[in-house]
Amino acid sequence: MSTYKDRSDYIKNIAMQNKLIAHNQLIDGSADQYRNSFFRVNDIEELNGAIVDYCHLPLVAHLGFDVRYKSPVGGAMPRKVLNTTLWFLSKADSNTLNRADAIEGAYVEADQVLTQFLSYMLADQENCPCCDFDFETAKVEMIGPELNELYGWQLTIQDSKRGAELEYNPQHWLNEPATPPIHEEPEDPTPEPEEDPAAANKPEFIPLEGSEQELVIEWDDARRALFGEEPTFHLWYQESDGLRLSNTIIIHADQAPPLTTYYTLSFNVPAPALLTIKK
Repeated sequence: MSTYKDRSDYIKNIAMQNKLIAHNQLIDGSADQYRNSFFRVNDIEELNGAIVDYCHLPLVAHLGFDVRYKSPVGGAMPRKVLNTTLWFLSKADSNTLNRADAIEGAYVEADQVLTQFLSYMLADQENCPCCDFDFETAKVEMIGPELNELYGWQLTIQDSKRGAELEYNPQHWLNEPATPPIHEEPEDPTPEPEEDPAAANKPEFIPLEGSEQELVIEWDDARRALFGEEPTFHLWYQESDGLRLSNTIIIHADQAPPLTTYYTLSFNVPAPALLTIKK
């Protein structure tokens, strides 16, 4: 799971490769001076001091990082939803006679950087080590004048992952055994009933009563035994004349079978709805 530093380092790496930002790259014509154009912001005063004393423009600032958790489904771990906030800033050219033109030019330059960053993040989704950005959540707002007469854009974008780090580990705690104790169950003299082939093919039903648009299905040993490595998911929604099968469901496995540990289902249907899992 991505931490703040993982994410900040990733944004910094993009800033170092982008030609307009060129963070930590040699300044043209210099043999030993490097651009400072990416900032991990602890507070606005820090960024303001950098702009006055030693920054180069245009710049990118990693301004915000916040986390919330979505309720789990069944026995699944909660989903960890992360929001990243970036500022893309440029300065109006004081030599331009028309101030409105100068401000417009700053917005245009900052927008070029923003667009190039988004294009990189989109193209890098398969290789990104920390983030799985949901571009439908991306929101861009005009900002300025900020700080030392800077103008630009604020980008907020969201991604979510299974909160695997929330799984309890007794080794993290004092006075806990290194390994869980083994409790042997007494043998049950009652023979196991023979498996009913019809029951083995019975689907699992998961009702959806609210406005869910995403569902995480843990693919544990029990479900794997019932439905195999490549299950079939169907989503039914209520219409006036009965249930209708949705064709908008998107299914994403965290790993290719047989290594799958969970499926993420995305959909957009009116409530109530019913999900079925079959072999």
